[in-house]
Amino acid sequence: MSRMKRIPIKAAKIIADEYGYDQVVVIARRVGEAHEPHGEHVTTYGKDKANCSVAARMGDFFKHKLMGWAAPEEEIKVPQPGERVYESMKVMAQCMLEATGKLDVGLLFATGLEAQKHERQSVS
Repeated sequence: MSRMKRIPIKAAKIIADEYGYDQVVVIARRVGEAHEPHGEHVTTYGKDKANCSVAARMGDFFKHKLMGWAAPEEEIKVPQPGERVYESMKVMAQCMLEATGKLDVGLLFATGLEAQKHERQSVS
């Protein structure tokens, strides 16, 4: 039996492109007494920043609410001003790199500025 491997975002992007979807959530499970080790994996993809965010939230919902995964520590703490922007940009950069193999620094910078503006408005 082959070992379980992470499913790359690139695989979810291929599904989105091939079948015409904006958001893809891939849930993979290895279960049953005959399968050792057991495990689950979730990969998400969105065609742009907004769709990436929605797909990630769907993946989190499936993992934590339906499949019973424990929430990581960082999801429990309340972020300080600016932390959300930084974390969002890290996720977006990872999505970009895995989906296209390139990093569009200009887009990341513009997105970060817009997110900071939005965060300042929501804190006020």
